[in-house]
Amino acid sequence: MNWFKSGKKTPAIQKQSSSAKHQKESDWQRPIVQAISGIADEIKNSTKENEKEDRARARRDNITIWLVFATFIAALAGDVIFFVTLQDARHAAKIQHSDTQDAAIENGRAWVGPTQASISGTIASGQTITATIMYENFGKEPATDTEIVPAISSISADKWFAQGKDGAMYRIDAFRSQCKNIPAYDDSFVVFPSIGGAGFNNITLKLKESEFEKNGIDPISFARISSGEDYLIINVCFVYKTFAQTKHTAFCFYYNAKDSNAATLSFCDGAYAD
Repeated sequence: MNWFKSGKKTPAIQKQSSSAKHQKESDWQRPIVQAISGIADEIKNSTKENEKEDRARARRDNITIWLVFATFIAALAGDVIFFVTLQDARHAAKIQHSDTQDAAIENGRAWVGPTQASISGTIASGQTITATIMYENFGKEPATDTEIVPAISSISADKWFAQGKDGAMYRIDAFRSQCKNIPAYDDSFVVFPSIGGAGFNNITLKLKESEFEKNGIDPISFARISSGEDYLIINVCFVYKTFAQTKHTAFCFYYNAKDSNAATLSFCDGAYAD
């Protein structure tokens, strides 16, 4: 075929034109592709930066949350410590107030107790003897509603130091235990504080052998007491009020002709006072 006469391009020319055409197309497409690639890279880089910032923001948020939580816990712990400290302070203040009040009561209350005792009269069968007990209020406040409860008994000399129920101390201790439970009665007498240690208060007990027998109490033999075969035991309980509280004092005197003086009776071992 005659390509020149037909006006058509030869295949080589067509191929060359097509290549040129493609080259031109590539030339104007390249910047677009590069631009798109650049945009993609920027988007990718931007995404990475955003992810990095998101992670950093998340870390900051987590740190902030933990700081807020730690602050809350610290504040709560501070409140708890403050509350416990306040409670301890209140408790300590109450104890101190109670101790102060108790100390004030102890320093200003009434204290009733004996000073001495004696026996007068002939200690012999059929006779009446008189036991006189001197006492004082050693405190600073009058002892009100005072009651005096005596208990007289005797015990053979061989049982004076005996142990158990047969011994003298068992009887004495039993009386002291009973004294602790005796109530104070209203409108009883008042024992005022002693002035200068002068004990002008006293109780007088008239003792007869027949009275003990009549009242069903263990009989007392004045003859055996005067001979030293028996001990005479005089238990006394004071019941009184001070600062509106009932108080007790229990004590004991004894007499034996062989080792005691009737003018100054001996105290039994021990005493009780609350």
